[in-house]
Amino acid sequence: IDVRRQLRCAGMLESIRIRRAGYSVRRPFKEFYNRFRLLCPSVCGLGGRVDPDYKDLSRKILMEVEARFSQEKQGLEAKSWQVGRSKVFLKEDLQGRLEQAVQEAVKSYVVLLQRSWRGFVQRRRFRKIRKAARVVQATLLTAQASKDFRALRRRNLSALMLQKWWRMIPLRVRFNKLKQACLRIQRHYRGYACRQRVGKLKGKMAADRIQKLRDEEARKAQFEEAKRVAAEKEKALEDMRRQLEQQKL
Repeated sequence: IDVRRQLRCAGMLESIRIRRAGYSVRRPFKEFYNRFRLLCPSVCGLGGRVDPDYKDLSRKILMEVEARFSQEKQGLEAKSWQVGRSKVFLKEDLQGRLEQAVQEAVKSYVVLLQRSWRGFVQRRRFRKIRKAARVVQATLLTAQASKDFRALRRRNLSALMLQKWWRMIPLRVRFNKLKQACLRIQRHYRGYACRQRVGKLKGKMAADRIQKLRDEEARKAQFEEAKRVAAEKEKALEDMRRQLEQQKL
């Protein structure tokens, strides 16, 4: 209480009240623009010139901020700021609100940067995952297509083998019939020839000659039979070899 009385008697409290009621904050134009330009991104400082008019830029920032506060129903006091010859004069209330607005703007920009960076990271991760998924899908589709092709090839080979055997059956039956007919003709012709030779044999050696002829015919018959059996075996081995080759394929 004594300190307050002394300050009142000395006129300090009145000086403080007058200073707060006046423009206690004084900032040069360039410093003000560099500090609060985040609040008005639409206000560009260069404009194609190396040394812009910071006084005009500061006035535009203050007017735009004042209009924004009025739209948000947070209007400022009358004459809360003034533009001098080299500085901007602000009241304490306006200075505090500007600093708070700068903090909120910086926070929003930081959040925007974080969101953009996280979105970029997630998109890059998604593209990598999508690329890997496409590689896996292509590999699986290739494996499935190869499997289907091998199965189709086996079915085609089986169908071709069945067709071959089915076409071979009537040809084999016809061949066997022709073979039997040829053997029958050969047998009749040989019998006829033998009878002709036997009828011509006369004298004491007729019986011996007949026996020799019969033995010779028997040996020829055995030789023909052995030759036929060997040919059939060779053909059977050739068929088995072809089947094995087809199964390997």
